[in-house]
Amino acid sequence: MKWGLFWNENIAGRTGVNKDAFVDPATSELYPGVKDKWYYGWGPIMMSWNFNYGLFSSIIYGDKNVLLSKPEIISADGKIGFMTAILLETNLGETEGSSVKRRDGHYRDFTSKMGVDITGEKLDTLGMKPF
Repeated sequence: MKWGLFWNENIAGRTGVNKDAFVDPATSELYPGVKDKWYYGWGPIMMSWNFNYGLFSSIIYGDKNVLLSKPEIISADGKIGFMTAILLETNLGETEGSSVKRRDGHYRDFTSKMGVDITGEKLDTLGMKPF
């Protein structure tokens, strides 16, 4: 069995065992946490912390507040979740770097099983530069 996306939300956060909102005080002015929202691990790589949600929201939506307001989008929308996973890697092709290859493989496997055509989608980070 493949374990990719078996868990798409941090269990301790979801069950309430971990009550930390994962808002870093040093970055909360630039990327403020939203009341009653938690920035613990969501999505295929369990992305955590307010600054990651704000940064990735700025990259994906052009607005830092989208994912800060609704961090659960990362686990609810598989495509956005995989975007956050792939965007963490810089200038790697699908055959270079095991993390990109592994994430791309899971994405291809799931989209294929769902009958979703991803022809033409760029799934690697070749040509991307660090932020």
